[in-house]
Amino acid sequence: MVSNDLTHLIFDNQYYMDVVMGKGLFSIDSSISRDPRTAPIVRRFAVDQNYFFLVFSSAFVKLSSTNVLTEGKGVRNTN
Repeated sequence: MVSNDLTHLIFDNQYYMDVVMGKGLFSIDSSISRDPRTAPIVRRFAVDQNYFFLVFSSAFVKLSSTNVLTEGKGVRNTN
């Protein structure tokens, strides 16, 4: 659990609402709410949970349909 996550057991848009209110945990959190390229997206996610769910589910499907490289075909971590 992240210490500032008030809804850690619920999948929701609380992160974006917190970021818009200046309550992000990391500096990148506040940066995305001020950057003109990302601020409109952050604000829309904050005010419209259904839109956030729609965009998230679309991205999740795309990510899960990629061909994950396994065994000798992927990048091996040598650490």
